Amino acid sequence: IRVGALYLLYGLFNSQLAFPKEKIRIALKEWQNVMLFEKDAIKAQHYDVAYVFRKLLKAKAFSFTAMPNPLSFRLKRGDERRRNMVAEFVEPPSRPQELVTKEMVEEITNIHSHYEDLKKTILSEPNPNLDLVQQNLVPKMNVAVMTYSSWQRNHSNFEKEDTGEGPSNQESSSRAQLLASIKAKSYGQVVETELIPSTEAGTTQGHKKTQVPSLKRRTELLLGTQGIESPNFTQMWCLSSVKEIKP
Repeated sequence: IRVGALYLLYGLFNSQLAFPKEKIRIALKEWQNVMLFEKDAIKAQHYDVAYVFRKLLKAKAFSFTAMPNPLSFRLKRGDERRRNMVAEFVEPPSRPQELVTKEMVEEITNIHSHYEDLKKTILSEPNPNLDLVQQNLVPKMNVAVMTYSSWQRNHSNFEKEDTGEGPSNQESSSRAQLLASIKAKSYGQVVETELIPSTEAGTTQGHKKTQVPSLKRRTELLLGTQGIESPNFTQMWCLSSVKEIKP
């Protein structure tokens, strides 16, 4: 399957008429698996696969990205589906179920068994390269188709429930009524507070904030010189001489 996908990508890339050509997106987390696939192909002596891969590398056909899917800023997923698409290029949803019919399953089973027999006749001794043959291919294909069909049904049911307007409108209206009643109750119970006079506010602020006395005030309290204002008291000045007090 991987070899067929590689050849398909090689053909699509080289058949493009536009310039520059559209590159193949590969996320960084997927590149390790690609390198392991190349090593397995070389060990199994499938040099044609390695040659095709190296040709794509030399042509710079790969675009290394951080994410496997393209991301855009503030783009909703629903907008991508609403884009106008050509009806001829859109496959019907039941296309996988139509392709995997009873006759096709029998044909794939015969081709796969014939391929296994050819691999065994070419190599007489068992070789680990035989592990490249996909075991139980037809049952796995049936399981994949059934899984896809069940996912498709669940996805369609989810979209129908999402697009329904009845329950969503009822829920939104009930929620809006509940919020309006809560706001009405909260605004109706508001109590008006009396304004505190400025004097009382000042006293309360004074009690809350303790002002530290200045250095001069602390020095006066420490030396006990506050309140001494007698006429016989001589003031000492640092930058002036002592003057005699006239009678």
